Parts: sequence; C-alpha cells; structure tokens
Amino acid sequence: MLTLKYFSLFVVFLLAVVLNKQVKSLEVDRYRQEALAQHNIYRAQCKADALQKNSTLDQIAQSWCEQLAATNQFNHSGTIDYGESSYKKAPFDFKNDNGATPVAAWFSTRSKYSDANPADALDFTQVVWKNTKLFGLGVCSIPNNGVLFVANYYPRGNYKDQFAQNVNC
Repeated sequence: MLTLKYFSLFVVFLLAVVLNKQVKSLEVDRYRQEALAQHNIYRAQCKADALQKNSTLDQIAQSWCEQLAATNQFNHSGTIDYGESSYKKAPFDFKNDNGATPVAAWFSTRSKYSDANPADALDFTQVVWKNTKLFGLGVCSIPNNGVLFVANYYPRGNYKDQFAQNVNC
C-alpha cells in the first residue's frame, strides 16, 4: 500500500513537471510572436520589410539563452554568422511586460543613433536593419523572477559603412 502511495505521488509530480513545461513553451511561443510583431511595427516605420520567424534561429537563441541563464552571465555569444541582441529584466512584470518589451528597449536607443557614430545604438540598428530578413528568439527564466531574451537575426546587420543604406528612420 505504501508503494502505491509513493507511485501516485511520483505520477502527480511527473504530470506537474510535464504540464509546467508545456505552459512555459506556450509562453515562449507567445513571447516570440509578440517580439516579432513589435519588430515589424518598428521596421515598417523605418521602411524595412517585415521579418520572418525562423525556427533554426529560435533554437540557436534558446540554446545561448539557456547557457547564459545556467551560468548567470549576460554577454553576446561572439558569433559573426548572425546578428544578436540580448535583454534581461529582473523582476519581470508578468502583468505588463511581454515579448515586445525587449524590442521596445532596443528601439529606444534610436535617439543615440547617427550614421557617423552608430556604436551607441547597435541594438536599435539591428532591429530595423533593412537587409535582415529572418528572426529568432530565446526566452529563459533567471533569478529574482526575471526573464532573459536573446534575439538572433539573419543576415546580420551593423556592417561598417552600410548604416546609411540600411537604417532608414
């Protein structure tokens, strides 16, 4: 009888873990959709075509996001194969923040942008980079009820001497 009780508790625990992962994956998908939609609103303002969601970029971003979260770090991966922007917020306001939150933060550096000196606004320029076509997003939980976002873009932006023709805001 005691074995049956422990087995029942184990099944309940297992179901809770599985259901929790399903809910989290639904939230990641929702955050991805919200982030993509916000990108495309800003890109339309800057005369750039809409980005398309890319599952390979989602996977790459998710993997890097999980590595950062596991090591409690916040830095770029160092890749040159695709563009990358990161954002973290702790605590994350789950009632008012969503997948558009990091995109709005990246775009908010627009006021620091100039063709001559774009270095202070590289997240903004990547959001609206005209030649970029594909987008992926990773989303992870971090300590203090926080969320970490990693966005990947292909082809990447922020090429020297190409800002004027790719940033039309």
